[in-house]
Amino acid sequence: MEDLSDIQQFYKDQTIFITGGSGFIGKVLLEKLLRVCYNLSAIYILIRPKRGKTPEQRFNDIFDYACFDRLKSEMPNFHEKVHLISGDCDKAGLGIGQRDREILKEKVTILFHAAANVTFNQVLRLATNSNVRAVTDALEMAKEMAQLKAFVYISTAYSNCPRTYVREKFYEPGIKAKNLFALVDAVDDKILDALTPDLIQDWPNTYTFTKCIAEDVIRTEMDALPVAIVRPAIIVSTYEDPLPGWVDNFYGMTGAGVGVMTGALKNIYGDDDTIIFTVPCDYVVNNVIASPWDLNTRKPTTLEECEYIIYNYVGSHKSAVTLKNWTDNISIMRWTYPFNMMLWFPMVTVTKSATWFKIRCFFQHTLLVYIIDLTLICTGKKAVAVKKLEKVHQYLDLTSYFILNTWHFDCYNVETLWKKMSEKDRKLFTLNMDDFNWNRYWRYMFQYGRVFLMNDSLETLHKARRKVILFAVIHYLF
Repeated sequence: MEDLSDIQQFYKDQTIFITGGSGFIGKVLLEKLLRVCYNLSAIYILIRPKRGKTPEQRFNDIFDYACFDRLKSEMPNFHEKVHLISGDCDKAGLGIGQRDREILKEKVTILFHAAANVTFNQVLRLATNSNVRAVTDALEMAKEMAQLKAFVYISTAYSNCPRTYVREKFYEPGIKAKNLFALVDAVDDKILDALTPDLIQDWPNTYTFTKCIAEDVIRTEMDALPVAIVRPAIIVSTYEDPLPGWVDNFYGMTGAGVGVMTGALKNIYGDDDTIIFTVPCDYVVNNVIASPWDLNTRKPTTLEECEYIIYNYVGSHKSAVTLKNWTDNISIMRWTYPFNMMLWFPMVTVTKSATWFKIRCFFQHTLLVYIIDLTLICTGKKAVAVKKLEKVHQYLDLTSYFILNTWHFDCYNVETLWKKMSEKDRKLFTLNMDDFNWNRYWRYMFQYGRVFLMNDSLETLHKARRKVILFAVIHYLF
């Protein structure tokens, strides 16, 4: 008999439904379930048409990503357990056809709702549809699943960011979902956009605002459903599983790192001492996978505890990193793993002064990109630097809130889960970050970030190192 761990045994013969399977978390979650919980029965993933591609095409494209290479090598027949469900979270009922809906209702035992619109400044109408209405629809479907053991919702640690101390509990949203739906349905886009700043109140963007409302939807509508909510902090590239440094997007600190390493981002409006709550995607996924097992094996002291668990997954306060830790590591990585596509010498200054930040941006960002574009035009090339700078400044505006403020998160449920896990499960589903090796992680992040995000082979490192030395000489001399 196979020596399965407790969590592997729990997943034996389970049928999984994943929304958001084509996203960053979704891909890592799908890969880990197929490779480690290999004795599960089947996985259904919801895929929508996008950018001219059909759900079938996008379904097949998922497995072309490097994060699936290990799975293909170890389990070449994994496709037999993965099934496409055509749908769209922006449509009523998740856009799922009746036939597929009946299949899901009959077979699914665990539902992971990972789909979300993660654009911070998304217009409120689209954010509402993707992040609130879709949760309502997913809950309604879950209630029809007779064999359901867990409904797992992936939220964000910043869903309640107006609070500086966040417990693993539900909080009141800025507006109830039914009132938000009524407003969105009653007014046109122009009026809704004008009302948005007043509606979101103390939330910095529509993303965190709608995620809080979605949590409240779960609180009020879950009835007796077994629910787990995982609130990850800023999700960054994988640490080691299924491979080091894998990432497929420029969100959060990943985008900031690329901006600095290419020389495009030289100033950050923030506080050096701010704790940056970043968590590797594979560690987040391990918490997500372990949560249904925890939900079904815990010994509750009250009925309320039996129905749901909330996990604030923000890493560890014992090994927390500050913004200065991050910038100091960039000062090392720019020499070790420089990007071949750098525009100028990589360096960054952090300031808490809004005035000083604007002055520095004018001289080090604005003037520089106009000079770069003028040079490109004179050499017969297309001017691109100004447009890229606009994106950099937009990014800075959207993220400054999170690097000027700090929070304290209660992580009791995460810590209790870790203590409960067996040694074998701790190795398979590592999620404790008390002794996390951040220096190794930063190395992976920049070493492989240049490969996965910039398509910059490690074979170009010698060329890039010569380039960064040249830029450094010019920078410090002139």
